[in-house]
Amino acid sequence: MNFKRKILTISTVILCMSSFAQTDVFEKEKLQEALDSLDEVIEHKEEYARAWQATTDRIKISALHQKGMDRVSAYWEVMDRYRRVQTDSAQHYLNTLRQLAEVQEDRELAANLQISQADIYGVSGLYMSAIELLEKVEPQGLGNDLQAQYYHTLRTIYGWLGDYASSSNLKEKYVMITAQYRDSILRYDHDSISRHIVLADKYLINGDTDHALALCKKDLTAATSANKRYIYSNMAEAYRQNDDNARYEYYLALTSIDDLRSGIREYMALPKLALSCYEHGDYERAYRYLTCTMEDASACKARLRAVESSRFFPIIDKAYKKQEQSQRRTERLLTYALVGFALLLAGLLLMLRKQNQKLTNARQSLLEANEHLQDSNAALEKTDKVKEEYIAFYLDKCRGYLGALQKYRRELLKLAKGRQHEELLKRLNSSEVMDEEQQRFYKDFDEAFLNIHPQFVERFNALLEDDKQIKVKRGELMTTELRIFALIRLGVSDTAAIAHFLNYSTATVYNYRSRIRNSSKYGKEEFEEKVIGL
Repeated sequence: MNFKRKILTISTVILCMSSFAQTDVFEKEKLQEALDSLDEVIEHKEEYARAWQATTDRIKISALHQKGMDRVSAYWEVMDRYRRVQTDSAQHYLNTLRQLAEVQEDRELAANLQISQADIYGVSGLYMSAIELLEKVEPQGLGNDLQAQYYHTLRTIYGWLGDYASSSNLKEKYVMITAQYRDSILRYDHDSISRHIVLADKYLINGDTDHALALCKKDLTAATSANKRYIYSNMAEAYRQNDDNARYEYYLALTSIDDLRSGIREYMALPKLALSCYEHGDYERAYRYLTCTMEDASACKARLRAVESSRFFPIIDKAYKKQEQSQRRTERLLTYALVGFALLLAGLLLMLRKQNQKLTNARQSLLEANEHLQDSNAALEKTDKVKEEYIAFYLDKCRGYLGALQKYRRELLKLAKGRQHEELLKRLNSSEVMDEEQQRFYKDFDEAFLNIHPQFVERFNALLEDDKQIKVKRGELMTTELRIFALIRLGVSDTAAIAHFLNYSTATVYNYRSRIRNSSKYGKEEFEEKVIGL
């Protein structure tokens, strides 16, 4: 019931926004409402994803019990739902459709299948493969709707090629081709709203924002949810060209809300909104929106969308961290002012400052350790799947460490303000927090490494003498010896580096390495070469 109530609330906001979009006067408070609604949708994104998946699963089950064209329609609906959500699943159901006799025997269905395959290639970033496939389709003789879909797909793919063109000449070429296919769509697309969306896009390319906005506002009330996001997107672009940033962000927010509530993971509005927020100093939202974009692009297997977002992420991440540092500096100034009015607490406040510095250094060490782990795995694992998993893992853990440190700092500050001196000294002298973070780090490392190399422990033991094999205790994933050689498997072979990474002394690491080498079936050099090759 709670989730349904949230959906109803957000739907009401969307309806209000849609009605408001028809007016000429824009209140900036409406932009804040839209951004707040978008934040709410992102916070509950997984709930929308589960609802989307439940509907998709019902269609899948229904398809299993149907025959003939009903079965074709059901599988086609499933494939279509996955196109902008998870390309590998869309490919699976497209392959399933390809095997059905009803599709093989119908010329239009077979052509539609090729067009859909090209669309999936396009989302996956395989633009040239998509174009080669579309060149094999003969649009003559197809129905108007299918011809319009054919040209829609070509226009979209050449539009993407233009966006990523490496030179101005190549970009100009792709823009001209895109314009030609846009005109072809207008010849064959008889759906008024769909046609108007393309026509508005053409107006925008030519800088005619007045006609584009008039067309969008005319169709907005009658459009379906699927069409509204394209209308909102056109309106956002029109206001961008008019240098109306408030309305630009407002309609990007509406587009993003529709995308996320529909379960879509391949989109352009949210990263554009993130960049706009960054340009206007809202680094926290920019960071949150771009992180969401990268997670969804990774899940959808939209490779170039993920690459595009990752280009801007370091810039926004740096600005976001600078903002946090500025906030911390302000907090320290306020602390110093309080010291002036409470001299008796001066010593404790200095100790608190030192402890905060230690925690900052510890956090930096953990961040560097995670960066080394990611770099090592990136060099060893070349597949997109590993890269995507580690990007998501890295972001989640970094955010977790920052949150844990911020929570601990607040707890200490609360004790200081409450003059609970004995409890504060007890907490400051305790290493419990660092010990817990160290153990959590070991657990995270074990899970991440074994997720990529699930057979590592068995294969490693196969290199040792039968009576020297390592047994992992119940409740644990790896031992200290296994972690050391897991790092060697990842390319970290220097004893000092391993000691730094695992927070051991170099002598400890050296002794573990020597003892294990002496227990192996091979010589020292050969043994470690075999570990690297596991």
